Amino acid sequence: MSAGDYDRWAPVPAGRLVKAASSARAEYMRDQAQQGEVHRQGDDEGRLGQRRGGVPVPKPSSLITMEQGRVLEAFHLEAGQLAQAMTGVSAAEWRLPTRCAPWTVSYLLAHVRVVIAWLPGMLAAPAPNRAEVSAVEYYRPDSRFAPDTNAARIALAQDHAAAQLSGAALADDFYATWQLVDRLCRAEPDGRAVRTRHGDPMLLSEFLLTRLVEVAVHGLDLADALRREPWLTSRAADLVQDLLLGPDGAAALEKLGWGQLRFLRKATGRESITREEASEVSRLGIRWLTLG
Repeated sequence: MSAGDYDRWAPVPAGRLVKAASSARAEYMRDQAQQGEVHRQGDDEGRLGQRRGGVPVPKPSSLITMEQGRVLEAFHLEAGQLAQAMTGVSAAEWRLPTRCAPWTVSYLLAHVRVVIAWLPGMLAAPAPNRAEVSAVEYYRPDSRFAPDTNAARIALAQDHAAAQLSGAALADDFYATWQLVDRLCRAEPDGRAVRTRHGDPMLLSEFLLTRLVEVAVHGLDLADALRREPWLTSRAADLVQDLLLGPDGAAALEKLGWGQLRFLRKATGRESITREEASEVSRLGIRWLTLG
């Protein structure tokens, strides 16, 4: 896919969203502070590494569907936690590097904003007759992860971040975007199908699950760059684990001897995996899913 293909479903313009976002976000943050539903993991995380490649996926290739309301609630909580975490980030912190080179903190947040901002255009477009691609199959290795596509993805995030007047403006824009996406998705019936910019006909719940992966996994990247404890919510962690390991995920984690957060870090390349661990993953029949 060429860089021009990104214009097919243009992300919703930032200027339409940020009006009054600061005051609305402040009210939301007060509510979130009272709820405080943040996932914590007690096991030692060790030294973080980075491994290119993918994340494990369950063997079945048939369409795996998640309850739409469950995914929406997890997205709401996880996006809210990310928005809250971005409040109070200093000017110097916005320029900190992340493990997702060449993105800084500001560029990475802009990327997360861009990938969820595809949804309003997708929902406004005609729905496909049926869904044929699951969240697992969405991550199949093809042109969407090719070097030119990744270059376009990097440039799009950098351009969006550069268009904001400040880091605070970027945070407000992210808040307004996820609120809009959340509101639009909640208005859709169960079983709603959408077509991605890559042409995949998917259930809205399945595509939204891929957006939850972006918010959750890059939330770990941002937390590490800012040297903060991860704010990953338990509902998001559970859904991502279900996507990666299937219904028998808890048993697989027990056999691997990993806690949930450690598994998510290792599975997505945020923590290195040893040769012995790779052998055990292979023995359990876990395959790797392609990530950009």
